[in-house]
Amino acid sequence: MRIAFRPEARVEVLEAKAWYEQQAPGLGFEFARTVEAAISAAARTPQAYPAIEGECRRVVLRRFPYSVIFLV
Repeated sequence: MRIAFRPEARVEVLEAKAWYEQQAPGLGFEFARTVEAAISAAARTPQAYPAIEGECRRVVLRRFPYSVIFLV
């Protein structure tokens, strides 16, 4: 499966990672790992995640107040 990020999403993830890293050393890395895990899970089993609007689906991140929105 090809994975592509919208430019706005990439910026948001990088900004959130930097913010979390400022809050506590290593927390930015944990945030990035959590995002990667959500993307990997969505790539493996996209139908396991609920549709939220049209064909868009959502993976809610563990531990962080973010979601990954994706199209199959």
